[in-house]
Amino acid sequence: MRTRLAEPYLPTVSEFNEVIREIWDSRILTNGALLERVRNNLRKIIGAKYVTLTSTGTHALELLLRSLKLTGRVKGDLAIIPDYTFIATLNAVYRSGFKPIIIDVTLKSWTIDPDSLNRALEETEADLVIAVDPFGFPADYDLLLEICEKHSAVLVSDSSESLGAKYRGVPLGTQALAHTFSFSPTKIVTAGEGGAIATNDEELAFTLEKLRDYGRGLGDKGIKNGTNSRISEINLAILYLGLKKLSDLIELRYKQYMRYRDRLEPLGFRFQDQEEKEPAVSYTVAILMDDAQKVSNLRNFLISKGIETKQYFLPLTSLIMERHYPTPNSYKLFRGSLALPTGHHLSEEEQEEILKAISIWFREH
Repeated sequence: MRTRLAEPYLPTVSEFNEVIREIWDSRILTNGALLERVRNNLRKIIGAKYVTLTSTGTHALELLLRSLKLTGRVKGDLAIIPDYTFIATLNAVYRSGFKPIIIDVTLKSWTIDPDSLNRALEETEADLVIAVDPFGFPADYDLLLEICEKHSAVLVSDSSESLGAKYRGVPLGTQALAHTFSFSPTKIVTAGEGGAIATNDEELAFTLEKLRDYGRGLGDKGIKNGTNSRISEINLAILYLGLKKLSDLIELRYKQYMRYRDRLEPLGFRFQDQEEKEPAVSYTVAILMDDAQKVSNLRNFLISKGIETKQYFLPLTSLIMERHYPTPNSYKLFRGSLALPTGHHLSEEEQEEILKAISIWFREH
């Protein structure tokens, strides 16, 4: 048996062919009917007035950061980001002309630590904060917004892994000035590759639409900052069909999350949590231990049983030399956490085998 960590959710070939036939008949491969259909579906899911679709999630964040400068929302070139995030967050910061200031996360939600953020804003000239919502769990936006407002900083979010999540009963995507999402292969729904930016800010949305299409219509600033980040109708066909299943996919992952938690928490394993008891979207389910060596031993044991796992995320401060504050929690999470198979491809029977394997390992150690 080999149980994969994740697999992309794909429609059936017949479902896909039906939508592809519409594209072939239209002879329009970008900026076609599907773009508007998917945009409207995402607006309903997220609850945002405006959604801009892009070719990747990384492009979405990069274009958002460029738009913040062009619209005058952000004056400086310093961006505060968490150490515990995928490297794409950092890619977008650099490519949009910002310099990162790196801070820690909490061991409860694995999102930005408010105390670390407050200190960084007090001691630096940064006026931009990029929150990250890892694995489907939102940051504490009420508190982050309060801190940002106190220091006249703009808050945006890399919500790449969290489409469909809720924060205090409200769909994630309108808490910050703008949120970006990713539709890469391992996300809850995929476009093959793709991304989106959600906002309620009309001027920001207008600028984003122009920048994704070479910057045309924004003068020389648009040309200098624009790019081709249009997503093809073929990619949108995959996403369009996936969005129809989003609620079912979230419900399935939540059940998997609770099954892992109910069985493993009594053994001493800890789980990512959030302030409000909203159902977890669970892009992936990760367990946390204090002993890094035991994590390594467990991972090797599960590999021997044909069960794929992964450790997330290599802290950014281990990769680059940039201004940063102490980030012990980010290192604890990387060394002490282990992501377990999660998603539509995982049957109850397969999850039961994983739980049995972990229980056997636990008894022996």
